[in-house]
Amino acid sequence: MNDVRRRRAQFQKELDDQAAQLETENKLCTSLLERMNQHIKNLEKEVKNAAQEEQMIAEFNKLIDTETKLLADEETKREEKKRLITELMNNAGNWVLDSLHEHSNRKKVEANRLVKQAVRAADLQKLVQHFTHRVIDQEERIMRQKQRILNGEHKVEMLKSSENWYQYVTGHAADLGKKDMKILEAGRNERSEDLKESSRLQKDDESDIKSVVKELSVSRKCAKDKVEKREIWAQVEDVYSVSKPQEKDEDMMMTSQIRSLLQQLAEAFEMLTNRLLEEEESLQHASTQLEGEIESINAFMERMESEESALCATEKTSLAKESQVRRSEADLIEQRARALIDSYKQMQAEHMKYPVELGKIK
Repeated sequence: MNDVRRRRAQFQKELDDQAAQLETENKLCTSLLERMNQHIKNLEKEVKNAAQEEQMIAEFNKLIDTETKLLADEETKREEKKRLITELMNNAGNWVLDSLHEHSNRKKVEANRLVKQAVRAADLQKLVQHFTHRVIDQEERIMRQKQRILNGEHKVEMLKSSENWYQYVTGHAADLGKKDMKILEAGRNERSEDLKESSRLQKDDESDIKSVVKELSVSRKCAKDKVEKREIWAQVEDVYSVSKPQEKDEDMMMTSQIRSLLQQLAEAFEMLTNRLLEEEESLQHASTQLEGEIESINAFMERMESEESALCATEKTSLAKESQVRRSEADLIEQRARALIDSYKQMQAEHMKYPVELGKIK
């Protein structure tokens, strides 16, 4: 009986141990199941993340391809920008140099024109002196002619009425009127030549005005082109401004060179601007001065024509009157001489009627 109890107790103990072991195994299996479920969840999450990662990798690869293409395009654009900027710099530099060269040529033309203008002014001054001397000489001749006319008229009156008329008979006197007539004709020819010379000076001034207007138009067109090109260069200067960051470190030397060239071109543009302003002011002054000279030449020609024509008409009248007085004087002297000869002949005839011996008279 005791053996049965003992075996039953032992069997019960084995059952309890087995139950405890099963309970432990149950716990282990439950824990393992939980861990397996968690692992499955983690695997599902990893699969999902892997899918997202693959998508992100594909997008990243696409971005890399896009960036690579953009970098290639950027490099191409950068090279194109360098080429365009170099071309712009060369074009602008050549344009500025050509404009300065053309301006220098126009300044030479202007200097030659000023020299010719000074020569024409001196020639006009000579013409004015010729005119002044002719007028003074002509007025003096007219005064002398009037004095000779008065003297001649007085002699004519004395030859007509004075008993001592023979006292007013002078020897051969030079015909100063003919000499004055030759001088008058020479003065008229000189005046004609001076008018031709004045007309030439006027035409030269008019030609210079056309040249000045043409040069002024060229200068203003150059100034307009300069403004347009300067606006383009303002954009280039803005791109390479010191305040803006450089694109790449390897462009530092090129950027520095471009900034230096831009500064030189800015100085060249400033120099051209100042020269164009001075040129426009100088050409406007030259145009005004030439217009004044043309008006002066016109006034001088009109004055020379009117005054000398009036003096020539007066001198012609004076010379005609002097010639008439000289003819009247000669006619009266001839009449007096003929009358005297007739009287002598009559006295001789009467003397022949009454001959007287010489001895008796003695």
